[in-house]
Amino acid sequence: MSTKDSPGLYAWSKDLEASSDVRLRERDSFALLLGWLAKFVAMHELTPGRQACERFWKESVLSRPREGWQIEQWGDAAGV
Repeated sequence: MSTKDSPGLYAWSKDLEASSDVRLRERDSFALLLGWLAKFVAMHELTPGRQACERFWKESVLSRPREGWQIEQWGDAAGV
């Protein structure tokens, strides 16, 4: 669960590049959210999974005012 460059973080970028489910124009948004999520999980020493994602969504995304497009775009990437 670690990368050479980022100890403790999952190397999700290669999975994202190889994904056939994510359109090319969506990849930057997914990468932004996944990086943010990975840092949150590592910082809070959480076990990666659905519960960590739900906590991240509540504490990092919904805790501040966001534009509608951000919630929609990030929600798509987070699967919420």
